[in-house]
Amino acid sequence: MIENRFPTIVANWAHFEKVDIAPGAPQIQRDEMQRAFMAGASSGIILSLIAIESSNATVELKKLHAELATWKALRDMKARGRNAA
Repeated sequence: MIENRFPTIVANWAHFEKVDIAPGAPQIQRDEMQRAFMAGASSGIILSLIAIESSNATVELKKLHAELATWKALRDMKARGRNAA
C-alpha cells in the first residue's frame, strides 16, 4: 500500500505551494498555479472514474470530486467579492 502523507487535494496543494512556489511569488501566480493544479486533479479523477469499477474506489473518487467542487465554489465566491470591490 502506498502511504499518502497528504490525504486530500487541498493538503497536496498546500505541500506543492510550500515546496515549489517561490516565497516572493505574486498572488496572481499562486492563484493561477492553484487553478492549474486543481484542473490536473479534476482530470485525474475523471480518468480514474472511467477506468475503475470497484465500488470502494468510486466512493473515494466521489469524495475527491466533492472536495474539488467545494474548492471551486469558494474560489468563485472569492472572485465575486474581488469584482464587487
